[in-house]
Amino acid sequence: MSQPPAPAPPYRPYRQVREATPHSRAVSCVRFSPCGRLLATASLDGTVALLSPSSLSVIAVLRGHSDGVSDLSWSTESYYLCSASDDRTIRIWDIRPVLAGGAQAAAADPGADRCIRVLKGHTNFVFSANFNPQTSSQIASGGFDCTVRIWDVKNGRCTRAIEAHSEPVTSVHFIRDGSIVVSGSHDGSCKIWDAKTGACLKTVIDEKKPAVSFSMFSPNEAMQFCYRQVLEGIQWTCEQTILHPVCVLCYEWEVHCQWIRRQLRVYMGPPREKYSSETRRPYRHCHLGILPSNREQDCFWWPR
Repeated sequence: MSQPPAPAPPYRPYRQVREATPHSRAVSCVRFSPCGRLLATASLDGTVALLSPSSLSVIAVLRGHSDGVSDLSWSTESYYLCSASDDRTIRIWDIRPVLAGGAQAAAADPGADRCIRVLKGHTNFVFSANFNPQTSSQIASGGFDCTVRIWDVKNGRCTRAIEAHSEPVTSVHFIRDGSIVVSGSHDGSCKIWDAKTGACLKTVIDEKKPAVSFSMFSPNEAMQFCYRQVLEGIQWTCEQTILHPVCVLCYEWEVHCQWIRRQLRVYMGPPREKYSSETRRPYRHCHLGILPSNREQDCFWWPR
């Protein structure tokens, strides 16, 4: 059964506390490290920046891509970071020296090449990449070539290339135990794949087939979330479909997004409150990052 759209949350004022401009072009992605000590950002300028979450100061800049970077993913132990780029490659970065030495070590060797592997195989832009939560030696990726690929990081080989969708793949995400992967696509579908065999286990599609720009599993593995370009978040369970008027990122969080260009802005407000922008215009969607320490009063917004 379906329920009517939830009413829009009331407007609540934001208070900006920090801002940073670590890139020369628009920012495409922001990801906190699982350990909470670093904030990684990606940009259309082809770089990845590592920032301090507390001060937003730039600790290190990772260079190597020849085109814009669309997505980032941390390994579970925060030792490695992967970046998906329009240059058709995925790069694996060793972040252990930065974690060990901090800003001083990074400043002492700013030109250090921290890339330990370049994964090649996609024939067009790579939109998304995601580490297997159970091992840093496996990555899933999706791209403009309509494929989902599974990679062995140790030898740099693609172990499985899946002709997943009829249009570009916009997102891939492992379930917590690493056994299956969900993918979203401009063809309007979300598909669930067996990470080992590449078999399609389930296809979820709305009858109107709006393009899907983001999909992921909830942390408890019980639900799958997809974000559609018509500004609706769809939460699927085994029994029902619930439509929300805005993007749903967790059970009680609704977001109206704002285009901010190249700035990272931090807003603080009461915990467990729902926020919306004062205007109701359909802004481009953003990545929202929540610190791993569950400090719900801190929200980091970055334009997609």
